[in-house]
Order: sequence, then structure tokens, then C-alpha cells
Amino acid sequence: MKSANTILRLISLLGVLSVNTLSCIVDCYVAQPNDELLWDRSGSMLPDAGKIQCLTTPKTKWTLSSTDGIFVDVPAFVPGDVLSDLLRAKLIGDPYFGRNFWTQREIWMGKPNALHNNTDGYHQQRTRIWVYATDVVLDEDSFRNKSVVLIVEGIKMGATFFWNGGVLGNATNQFSRYSWTIPRDLIQLGLESSTETTVHKLTVAFDPSIPTNGRYMACSGGWDWSLYSRATDERGSRVFSFGIVKPMYVAAIESAAISSVLPQVFYKGAYSRTPLHNGPESDFDIHLNVTIRYEAESVTPLYLLVEADFMNGTLRQPLNGYTQGTAIVSQTVTLQASKDTVQLWWPNGLGEQPLYTVRVSLQSYHDDPIKWMTSRIGFRTVALVTNNETDDTTLQRMQDGQDGSGHHGMYFRVNGALVYSRGANMVPMDQLEGRWTNLGHRELVQSVADAGMNMLRVWGGGAVLPDSFYDACDELGILLYHDLMFVGEQKHGATVTEGVEREIEITIQRLAEHPSIVLWSGCNECTYDGGNMDVYQNFVLTAVANLDKSRAIWPSSPSDYGWESGVRTIDGRPNGKPLCIRNTTGKSALETHGPYHRGFSPTHSGVNGMLTNNTFESKLPPVFSFEGATGPAHPNVFVSEFGSSAFSSFESMSALLPVHAWSLHGGELPDICEPAIGDESRCYGENAMAERNYPCDNKIQIYFGNVSLDDVGSEAFQKQLYMCMISQTLWLKSEIETQRSKNSLGTLIWQLNENWPTGGWGLLEYGSGKGLPLQIAGGRWKPVFFILRDALYRDVFAACGSEGNCYVQNYGLYGVNVVVNVEAWNFALRKPIRSSRWETYLEGNAAQTQRFSLNSELLRDAEVAIVRVTDKRDGRVLMKESAYLWQVPHNLSGLLLQTRIGLKILESSPHRVLMQLQTNRLALYVVLSSAADGRFTDNSFHLSPLLPKTVEFKAVQPNDPVDVEHFLGSMRIEHLGTYFSAKYETSVL
Repeated sequence: MKSANTILRLISLLGVLSVNTLSCIVDCYVAQPNDELLWDRSGSMLPDAGKIQCLTTPKTKWTLSSTDGIFVDVPAFVPGDVLSDLLRAKLIGDPYFGRNFWTQREIWMGKPNALHNNTDGYHQQRTRIWVYATDVVLDEDSFRNKSVVLIVEGIKMGATFFWNGGVLGNATNQFSRYSWTIPRDLIQLGLESSTETTVHKLTVAFDPSIPTNGRYMACSGGWDWSLYSRATDERGSRVFSFGIVKPMYVAAIESAAISSVLPQVFYKGAYSRTPLHNGPESDFDIHLNVTIRYEAESVTPLYLLVEADFMNGTLRQPLNGYTQGTAIVSQTVTLQASKDTVQLWWPNGLGEQPLYTVRVSLQSYHDDPIKWMTSRIGFRTVALVTNNETDDTTLQRMQDGQDGSGHHGMYFRVNGALVYSRGANMVPMDQLEGRWTNLGHRELVQSVADAGMNMLRVWGGGAVLPDSFYDACDELGILLYHDLMFVGEQKHGATVTEGVEREIEITIQRLAEHPSIVLWSGCNECTYDGGNMDVYQNFVLTAVANLDKSRAIWPSSPSDYGWESGVRTIDGRPNGKPLCIRNTTGKSALETHGPYHRGFSPTHSGVNGMLTNNTFESKLPPVFSFEGATGPAHPNVFVSEFGSSAFSSFESMSALLPVHAWSLHGGELPDICEPAIGDESRCYGENAMAERNYPCDNKIQIYFGNVSLDDVGSEAFQKQLYMCMISQTLWLKSEIETQRSKNSLGTLIWQLNENWPTGGWGLLEYGSGKGLPLQIAGGRWKPVFFILRDALYRDVFAACGSEGNCYVQNYGLYGVNVVVNVEAWNFALRKPIRSSRWETYLEGNAAQTQRFSLNSELLRDAEVAIVRVTDKRDGRVLMKESAYLWQVPHNLSGLLLQTRIGLKILESSPHRVLMQLQTNRLALYVVLSSAADGRFTDNSFHLSPLLPKTVEFKAVQPNDPVDVEHFLGSMRIEHLGTYFSAKYETSVL
């Protein structure tokens, strides 16, 4: 590693920067170039002097330079990353376009040298040192005679921080916070700009030789759904972007400052198996663990002041002790919330999400209160259930203090309500943190809620996400199963170090206020590379248990059998006993990952999927074995990962590919690929599609037959991509229907969102923010996402499979009289050939399933069955139309018939387009597409010749305009028979 003096000499090449006065703000607001706020509540140090100088506002002028002098004073944005700044300055093309990430690699990576050469002939180690620099103007009145502290909320990759040329220290952990008290001698080096202010130079040097020990986003530089950069760190682990990825600010501390407030909420009432519809039956205790940082030679007595929405007046509590010099101390304040003054926080679909503000401050004996640190909390009861709590005798043992996980299954109860956890796995929205936006994260969570999901898993190979993500989950009722940021691959596992211990502490302190988080998991697939679980049992989760006793903890995702000891059986929360992971029970696993439906090409291999067999079962029609009883009284399973890879829409994919590559086979000769690790391959050649993770050949072949994937051009690419996405839809639909038939009480799809336009696993397309070519904030919904909303993730759900075996179930809180309507269709006719209805009553809060069979005569001559569920009492639709194909699409002769779909524009305004569609015969999986920025209110639907369909296209944000001309000019309609029939027609009326 280069010495600090060497880096100082290199930094001297940068010259003097312009001076800009910074505004004084409490919350460290930061803005991206498109004015979209990011990391909006990251300020965590609260100084008693009332001065926080934010270094990440639009007024702060940062520059980026390379120490070799090739790049000097490139305008930079902080927080962000080096590649985003180079792209903004037009020094590189979009790294995601074509093969830019590789052809332009030496611009951001530097050239290999004798010390940092190609590690294996395929990957290359980064060599170029990049330096961020800015001038900091300090207000003398605010900072004189106080400790000046630099606080850095997060960096990515190793960096050295300098103040006026003096070394403050190294930052090496993306998931940790760093703070340095700036020595007086370095403060005195500031250049006077007036009698009231001084100017100081802050520089941050990203040196690739600084070891990080894997403490950065594990998916950086490649995963089987993200771009493989072929760049590595000093240990050979993949890397890509780097930079100052979170806010940074300077604080003046006269005596002491609040560093963090960690709230824990405990319900004092009894365990309930009945939903608390009428509110809590007992009070809540709130424990506030307040961490204070002292920065003074002598300190006067201080008091903690606490106010909250649910209490009257201000609580004033003296600190138990005070100290001299620099020290970190903690104190717990206990509050009570009466059951009569608070309302319960509920998951999405089960109730409202009231949030309550808690404010904490410091006060000296004579002074007024200092600025307040604010947290938002929610009141709810959560139990991770692993035993048969429906049995009274078993429940009594649990209430008497039974230790360890049960053997029965895995599900959650929230406020007494049985929760069917339905959702997906969240990965970072972009490898380039400079593209992360609050808008993108909020829209993504809004999509999750709109689709009827109630849980996301935050994957351990990604990152702790922006506050806007967690705030949106709190506000919309999305439960979070949250991994710590450790994975068993690419050397990103946990190690017993002070730095990792500090990382865990900061993560829990930062996130504990969020009622949406209901489970802490130690890691993702920790034993993937043959590692053991001792470090997670004895170090990682022991640290979590000591910090947060209000939430359930779980060994890993997945964990087959949970805990032998160390947690309360009744709810999974720590009980103070040593943690011990259970290795086996001789029974079925409580939690599973898989199956995974990977793409494969026999002729055009890619960086993923080379070893996948090109044959698989279509799952059409699905087969329901109906073995075993269903409901919480019977053994059950939680499936926290399973999925099917697929490309995104033509609009998303084409924007970042050259026109000659508009083909699933890339319009080029196939790359020469060789297996590497797992599903990863090394590909040599110039085919851009070979870099886009999984191919789709095997899926299209199974469902759509022999289709030419060599054809190039917009029409060919649109056809190929539609077939690929519908293949994903058909497989996932059958898989979820099968899981729900087997008493699965947790269904989390791998994965929620795409990290870039690729052959990934996402349900939502790439869309980290505004301004990205042909992408929309939060990501477009893939076809399967609409099916999840309309059918697969409904509380009341019905499915029919082979041999006419059907079932209907109710995962809702309330009992309901249901009517299951089944229509048998033949594409040659304009109406159903037969129909039937089946009625029953389903209990609420019981995950009740009832099974029935269709009369064989009903399905005679039918090519498809359409199933819908309504409420017998008022006719309300409980599950929209769901189609069941008795054969794969290319064997359905009816799809060869001529289909005419008419489109009529009913209304066109600056903010929406209202349209009506009608057809001459049944059209399945009708997908509407447009390059315009906005969303369709309905899509991937079934269009009946008996009933026109009305659909709205509207802007992502309510006040944003819709480019109507662009919308109409780029509007496309596809359906299951589009590319089978030569006579398919679409007309705009």
C-alpha cells in the first residue's frame, strides 16, 4: 500500500479549488444532478452547539481527479461514485451500454502494472487512484473552541481522508460510519477568507491497494443478475464502482453529542392467536438506548430530554455519569405507551400503518434544549412461529419459557393475525450508487404494495438501502426479512474483527426504529463456499441479540432448522441464553431456497447458465398432489427464494444495446465461453448479449417451439423478448400455485428488481431513477408482476391443475363465502363452451384450503380454463381471471387463428391516456408496451370477445405530464397468439 506521504505528494498535483460558502442545516440533505433527493435523513451526529455543516448539498463543489494527472478537476457529485461522475462529464459512455464496461475499463481502472497485473488473464485489478476534493468553509463563531468532527456515513472501497493535507484515517467498510476528531494543528492550517470564516481543504483518496476485507456490496462487479466487470480487488474478489456513497458532514461539538438512538418496542400483553382488530389489549414499553459522544476536557452535568407523540410533556433524565476527554457512553430511557393512546401498525392489506415520533435531545443544567434527534416508531406485536401454537398444550409450554426453535414450520403472526408472507427478494437497484434516488426506491416499494405483497427480504449480498426505502416500507406496511450484509461467496463472509463488530452495531442502530423490520438474519447462504456457521452464531447474531431484543433473529437464509437454544420459542426473540444453531431434526426443513429456473442456450452461451440442462418441465398444467393437510396446525414451510430468469421488455433492453445487437443472440458470432464458478462462465468475444447474464433459448423452445433467435431488428427482438417474459410468467405461475397447494406460508420470489437491463431474475425492470434512457423510476412491471397482483398473491385464491384437481384458499383475516367460477374455452369460439361454479365457506385467520375436482365433461374440447373467484354476498371480485393452459402454447392450435384487437382512445389529457380494447376472439396474456414514461393500470390480462377492457396509462408521479404523442407513437399490443398467427391485427380506432 502506498504511504500517506506518497498520496499527499500526488494530491498536491490537484491545485487550489474554488471556495463556496455552505449553508447550515440539521438534516444532511443531498441532491443528485436531477434534483432528486437521496439519503434524506442520514444525519446521525447531533452536536450540542447546533452546528452541522453538510458537505453533500448541491452548493458543495466537489471535484474528481486521478493522481496520475490524466484527469483533473472533473466535476463530481457526493454522494455518488466515480463511474457516474465520469459518465456525467462525458469522459465515458454509459457502462451498461453494449460492452462499454470492458472497452472503456482502463479509463476508470487504470492500466495493469507490475504490481497490479491481470490476476488470471481474464480479470484485471484496479490500479488508478482517484481523489475527491472540496473546500470546506467553517464559520469561526460556530466552530471556535469546539471539537471539530468529520462524520462519513459511508464509502465504498478503501479510501484515505485528509484535512488540510494531514491524514485523518482510512475508511474501508461500506456498511460502517466513520468519524474523526480533526486535530487542532490541522484546523489551524485553514486559510483565512475573512475575519469570520476559514477555508479548509478536504480530500479523499481511493487507493485500490487499501484492503477492504470484502466489506463492500458483494454483488459489485457481478452476480448472476448483475454486470460482470472483470475487475477485482487485491484479494481477487469482484469490484466495480467506488466512491463516497453516503453523506458526509462536519460537526462542532462543545461538550457532547448524541450519536444514535436505538428504540426497542415491547408489547406487555399476552400472546394472541386472534387478530387484535380493536387495538392493543395492553400497553407497550419503549426502550431508547441513547449513545452519547463526549468531546471535552471538562463536562458539566447533562440531561436527556425525551418527547413523543404518545406521551404528555417532556421527560428529563440526568445522565448517569459524565466524563472528560473523548468517550462513548450509552444510557437507556424507558417510556410507556398506553393502549388507549396508540394504534397498531399492520402489514399491507391487513390495516393501517400509524407512525409515532420520538424526539431525544441533550440539555446542560442552565441551557435551553439543543436540537432534537427524531425517530419514527410503530406499535405492533410480531412472532416468528416455528412450533404448533394452534395446540393449547404446546402453546402453554411456549408461554412457560420454552427455548429454541420449534420443528413444525415457519410463519409470522403480526398483532395476532396469521400472515401469509408473499413478496420477493430486494437487491440493490443499481451497481452505480450515483444513480440511486429516493424516487426510484419509493416507487419500487409503492409497486410492491400495489401488487399485494406484504414482505421483502433485503438480500445479504447487497447493501443497507437508503432511508427512503425503509421509510416507504414503514408507511406502506411492507414487512422486512433483513439479512446482515454477509454472503458465503466471493470472500464476503463475516470475520471476528472490531471493524465488523462496529458495522453490526451501526446497522442495528440505524435501522432499529423501523417497524417494518421483523427479522434479522445472519447472512445469505453462509455455507456456500464450505464455511461454517460458528462466526454467525457466536459473533454476528450474538452481537445483534445484545443490541436488539425486540425482534426475532434467524441463523441465515435459508436456515433448515433454526435454533437449538438462545431464542424464545414463542416468538423467536433472543432470551439471553447462548445461541446454538440446530444442525438437524430428522424432519423437513423449516425454510428452503429454490427451485431456480435458469436460462440456457445450446449455441450462444453467456456469462451465466452454461451448465444448465436445456430441458425442464413446462409445469403446464400444474400438478397438485394434495398430499397432507393445510393450515397452521399442520407442518408447513417458508420458501424464501425461488425464481425464473428472463429478459426485460424491448423498451428496457434496446436502450442500452447497439441496433445491430437487437437479438437474443446478439447479432454477432457467439462468444467462446468456459465454465468458471457455479453458474458463472468466462466469455471471450464481442457479443454484447453474452454479457447479459442468462440466455432464454431453452424457455422459449419449451413454451413456444422452434423460434429463430438469430433474427435481428426491432420486430424480431420484440417477439423474442415477449416470449421470454411470458415463459417466466408461465413457470412462476405454476410454481406458486403448486407451493400454495402444499401449505407454504411464505413465498418470496427471487428476485424483485433488475439491477440493469439483462437476463436476470427480476419481476420489475431496471429503474433506479429518472433520466435513464427508456427506463422509468422504480422499474416497469414485467408481465408476471400483474399476475401476482391480480391472482397469485391474493388472500383468496383458487387454482386448477391436471386431471381437473382444484383448490381454493383464504389467507385473509375474515371468513368469506366464495364462488369459484370456471369457464372452459376453445379459441375457435366467441364464448365459453361450458362453465361451472363451486361454492364454499372459508374461515378467516386460518389459512384454510378446500379442494375440489372439475367434472371431466366440463373440460372436453377445451384448450384453456379461466378461473375467477367472487364473494357470494356482494359479487365482489376476490381473484381476477386466471388462465390454465392444458398444453404449452405452441401446441394450442387455436393460437393460429386470426385475432383482431381494436384499441380506442377514450380520453387524452396531460397526465393520462384512457383507452378501451376489444377483440374478436379470446386473447391471453395481452401485454401493452410503450416507450413513454408512465405505467399501465392493467396489463398481462385476458381479453374476452364478450367484454371490452378499459386501461389507463398514467405518469409515474401524479403531477408529471404524459407525452401523449410519444405514447401513441410507441404503443404496442402483443398477446399469446401474436407470433403464431400470420393474420394478427391491431387497429387504433
